[in-house]
Amino acid sequence: SYLCMAVSYSMTALFRSIGKAHYVLVPTCISLGLKTLLNFLLVHGAGIFPALGIAGAGIATVVSKAVELSVYLVLYSRTVEPSYKLTLSRCRDITFAKCRSFLKKTYAVVLNESLWAVGLSMFSIIFGRMAVTEISALNIAKTLEELFNSLFYGVAISAVVILGADIGAGRMEEAKRNAKRFLILGAETGLVILVVMAAAGGMIVDRFFGGLLPETRQTAKILILEFAVYMPFRSAASA
Repeated sequence: SYLCMAVSYSMTALFRSIGKAHYVLVPTCISLGLKTLLNFLLVHGAGIFPALGIAGAGIATVVSKAVELSVYLVLYSRTVEPSYKLTLSRCRDITFAKCRSFLKKTYAVVLNESLWAVGLSMFSIIFGRMAVTEISALNIAKTLEELFNSLFYGVAISAVVILGADIGAGRMEEAKRNAKRFLILGAETGLVILVVMAAAGGMIVDRFFGGLLPETRQTAKILILEFAVYMPFRSAASA
């Protein structure tokens, strides 16, 4: 599934960069809908479909990502202008000087993402050494965090597309003005998330996870509040 995801992410970046972000919505909805359906059918079994457990979840992921990539490839072949398509002749134009120039301009981004990945790995190592109660509470809080993260991820992606277009067109002053606007918008989005998470976190835990031990629910509520507090900073940084 990761092979399909890698190509799909590249397609996503392409469509957003050329002003066709709506083409990203269709494959994503198809993939999520198919994955949900296949998980329902294959994890616990339904009708003629066997109960495969975790293997069923794996199959659902692979199939949904393969279908998503197929839809992307169809859209790519039929809607993308030839000037944006990768061809073998253009691959031969890639030189050491061009690669060096590319790395010189992007090394900071690559380094940032690499350090981010290392940091997330350290989180996993630390959390993996905790007790069952803490891990359960963390999973609840992280699920809610990721749900709200999607809000400022949208702001961040919009910033990448719009600022990239401004810089590519040489509109540096406009890019600086838009960067400031997105920084403010990111902080405002984070503040909204802070208020909503702090207000609704406890109710969500009690409503959907009432069968857990009281200490697990209490720890989850504390973690949700902690995640909510740093949301404005994280949102501004992402934007």
